[in-house]
Amino acid sequence: MDELERKLQSWIREMNRGLLELVVLALLKIKSMHGAQISKKMYALSDGKIELKPGTIYPLLKRLEEDGWIKSQTCQPQGERGPERHVYFLTSSGDKLFQEMLVHFTESISNLLSFMDEEFGLLKRLQLMMKELNEN
Repeated sequence: MDELERKLQSWIREMNRGLLELVVLALLKIKSMHGAQISKKMYALSDGKIELKPGTIYPLLKRLEEDGWIKSQTCQPQGERGPERHVYFLTSSGDKLFQEMLVHFTESISNLLSFMDEEFGLLKRLQLMMKELNEN
């Protein structure tokens, strides 16, 4: 792997790390879930592009719980055998954090897209790409 590829992979990991917290909070705002459900939902929503391994999702859930943004409740899966599961849900402070993160995320994306459009004609390029896709 060359230096360019290493830098790109490092940047992608850092970007994903920050977005992962936002997405997990968003999923838990919609519905309480256990870690495996969160991983499966992320995998499905990303069309298989994001696969959260246990070594990623459970430390994140533990950190969010220790910080008071989420709580867990232990339960036995209905109609299933096996170990008890921790079902996670947002706390009221976690809901407030999610709302603030969402505001800042959308503002950041909006500002970034505006800059990229002004400097590099991003929106025009995207429109051309969409037009080409529709014609084919």
